[in-house]
Amino acid sequence: MDVVLIGETMGGSERAFRILVERYQDSIVHTVTGMLGETQEVDDTVQEVFIRFHAALSTFRAEASVKTFLTRIAINRSLDILRRRKRRYLVSWDKEVSGDVESPDANPDESVIESEERLRLRRMVDRLSPRHRAVVVLRIIDGLSTKETAEVLAIPYGTVLSRLKRALTKLKEHLGDEFVAANAGQVETDPIKRDHSNEAFKSE
Repeated sequence: MDVVLIGETMGGSERAFRILVERYQDSIVHTVTGMLGETQEVDDTVQEVFIRFHAALSTFRAEASVKTFLTRIAINRSLDILRRRKRRYLVSWDKEVSGDVESPDANPDESVIESEERLRLRRMVDRLSPRHRAVVVLRIIDGLSTKETAEVLAIPYGTVLSRLKRALTKLKEHLGDEFVAANAGQVETDPIKRDHSNEAFKSE
């Protein structure tokens, strides 16, 4: 269990910490790439996330999962980087993010069109404010529930819904409903409808 590994890590076990890193590294790479795009910053950022995680183990509380704790660090570090960026990077989705694996019989022309569409979506996501991008990455790309997204970002459930609604509205204005749904990996046209809450949308 993660709690046991954390205890062993705090006791000085490098092996226990290595197991934790191996267990969650792919997930954190996915999240950081969603926030920053495929840039040279990703590897360094992921490494820093685990360094910060190790340094913060004494503050870890079992009520939050290790994945939530790590993802929160990853999002916060990514937001720091986005705030300092002097310019925007225009990059395409990697295959893991897009969920697109080209078949041997794929039409080359169709593959080119799909790549251009993913690049177009990436550009639009890059134009979102950092706080709206974080919600899109966690809720749609990483597939977290609204509750899990709220826990990672340490914001109210209704705020997640509000930010996601605003972000999707901006994307749909430029890309269209079907395009956003197809490229963001949505199961339903409007993912907000998957969760139900009596909490009204907050102005975010």
